Amino acid sequence: MNYIFIKDSDRTYSYEVKNMNDTISSVIDYTCNRIKIKKNNFWLGYGGKILLPHYKIKDYIPSNSTIHLNWRTINIVDVRVGNKIYTLDLYMLNDSEVFFNQFTPSLFKLNKESYVIPQKYLDDETYKLWYKLYEIKKNNKLYNIKKPLSYDINDIMHPEFYNFLQECSYEQIIKLGKLFDYLKIKSFFDLICAFIAYEYLREDFS
Repeated sequence: MNYIFIKDSDRTYSYEVKNMNDTISSVIDYTCNRIKIKKNNFWLGYGGKILLPHYKIKDYIPSNSTIHLNWRTINIVDVRVGNKIYTLDLYMLNDSEVFFNQFTPSLFKLNKESYVIPQKYLDDETYKLWYKLYEIKKNNKLYNIKKPLSYDINDIMHPEFYNFLQECSYEQIIKLGKLFDYLKIKSFFDLICAFIAYEYLREDFS
């Protein structure tokens, strides 16, 4: 029998090679199914070379050899909301105290669907609004909001944020605020609170 041993940092997996003429894609598929990971999260290496899927096993890996599983940096994370999975850019959760207090490095490594947001906080509409805010933040700085609030919106937030939030309904704004409060994303929560105060409570400023 021919075997390939796939070594992770703390475990080794055995793959039985039925035909050495098979391509390395079969080894990659086995690795995905055995460890429950996605293809774009890792690469396999042997003898200092990256093993590409179209290579034949016999040309690059001798029988009963050990190859190495190497992890790529994960920039996305799957979040479960009820029966639905949302794939988020990891940086969308970068400021969430709740998220990073509950996640461990091993979960990041495996990219498991292990983080859950209750349905009352996230739905398709709120997800799209959150992603749009994240996109705006990539190109525009969030201001340090001071109290009492200024009467000039330009002292409170960048016009891109203000223009976007103005297009949202009051109900959408409230849903965003509840989501950011639950996730403890202070920068966005403060932004939402400042917008509500400026837009709806301005006459009460002192």
